[in-house]
Amino acid sequence: MKRYTTRKGTLKIRQEAIKVWERCWKELKLEQIQAWIKSIPWHIKQIIELGGGMNIKRGGRKGWRPDM
Repeated sequence: MKRYTTRKGTLKIRQEAIKVWERCWKELKLEQIQAWIKSIPWHIKQIIELGGGMNIKRGGRKGWRPDM
C-alpha cells in the first residue's frame, strides 16, 4: 500500500493522504492480502535468523518466497 500511495511522492496534506489510503484499501484484491498473510511465516523466520534486530537484509523482496 505504501508503494501505491506514494508513487507520485509523499502525501503532505492529511486529508488527501486519508483519501488516497482509503481508495487504495478499497482497490486491494483479496488475493494480495492472502499472499501477504501466507508470507508471514517466512518473515518471522527471517526476524529470528537476524536475532530480532534491525532490518539488516535490505531490498525488501530479495529472497522472498511466497510458497512458504
